[in-house]
Amino acid sequence: MQAMQVKHLSMSYEDGKKVLTDINFSVNAGELVSILGPSGCGKTTTLRIIAGLQRQTSGNVAIDEQSIDSVPVFKRNMSMVFQNYALFPHLSVFENVAFGLKQRGIGKTAIRKRVAEILSLTELTDLANHRPHALSGGQQQRVSLARALVVNPTLLLLDEPLSNLDRALRLSLREEIRRLQQKLGITALFVTHDQEESFAISDRVIVMNGGHIEQIASAQTVYAHPATTFVAKFIGFENFFNVTRQVNSDEYLSGEMHLYMAEKTTKPAVRLCIRPENIRFDTSMNTQQNSLNGIICDKTYLGRAYRYVVATDHLGQIKVDSEGATHQLGDAVRLTLPSDKLIALAE
Repeated sequence: MQAMQVKHLSMSYEDGKKVLTDINFSVNAGELVSILGPSGCGKTTTLRIIAGLQRQTSGNVAIDEQSIDSVPVFKRNMSMVFQNYALFPHLSVFENVAFGLKQRGIGKTAIRKRVAEILSLTELTDLANHRPHALSGGQQQRVSLARALVVNPTLLLLDEPLSNLDRALRLSLREEIRRLQQKLGITALFVTHDQEESFAISDRVIVMNGGHIEQIASAQTVYAHPATTFVAKFIGFENFFNVTRQVNSDEYLSGEMHLYMAEKTTKPAVRLCIRPENIRFDTSMNTQQNSLNGIICDKTYLGRAYRYVVATDHLGQIKVDSEGATHQLGDAVRLTLPSDKLIALAE
């Protein structure tokens, strides 16, 4: 197993428009790292540069600290799984999976053995003689994955591989990708715009925005402790309060509202944030820390809960998700923002 490093990677178009700016990260041997971000943030470009399909303006890509920038695509021993499957329509499942091995000059007996192993591992044995047009979308993506795995790649690259599938298939196939990656001990880099998908299968998550990296951390850390306002918004925080911090205190002022955080922080916070589902309706109407009055001004049914928009005097409109509350438009309510659910952001 080998590790991959990306060092000071930047890319600009001929007109000077920057696509990537000083990208730095590594993928450890046997690790699955995902690049998470919105369309156009540079995640697929990063993947294509690593694969050798595009050329960076500066910086370098290395395997075990040895630069591979001058190594052609076919010698990098990397496999890529694409969003659109990219299967050969005139070849059977067996022939599609065997293609990379044939290109490497592997003997027929060894090919048959290796392909049979991978087809069994990916539960495709019964479909070995089928052509791609006879397969469902999920089956075609399994074939694409099997073709990528059969060559024992140094690095497995997956570019939005589940985005063409319906939700049920996405859930089952992402579990399959993680199972195979861990069973085979493969080093993998997974590109997605889907937060849940990224968190479900990754050892670490790289959050990208506008061609640069906002945060690199475990899924748990990104979810609970977003590093920037962009990350917080992207992963579901919807209530943001500009604040000033009281000297030598964990008390913050937002206008006339005093807000307290349970977590001690050294961040020079300029705003606090909290998820809608972490705000409570206080039915006792008693005065509590981080509590304030408001009026329900909007209500939407989300299926798992109701989304309320509450107009408050001190913090503006606040979004609250609640499963059990049955408030109506115009109701006077009292909200509590738990101190252990408030997150401080420095930008």
